Amino acid sequence: MEGWKNLAIRNPKVEEVALKRLEVCKDCEANNTQGNVLMASRCKDCGCFLEAKSRNLTSTCPRNK
Repeated sequence: MEGWKNLAIRNPKVEEVALKRLEVCKDCEANNTQGNVLMASRCKDCGCFLEAKSRNLTSTCPRNK
């Protein structure tokens, strides 16, 4: 829920972290839209939507990336 809240109400510090995380996710094999990060992009490992997960500061990558 934290990620969805941070996606709706943008915070510059959270956005800075999210952009760095999404760069890693963009080319990850677990990204169902590999090469892109779209609103519908999901992680194949955990099932999370990447736009929201990247903004959840307590969340971690299942691949430790």
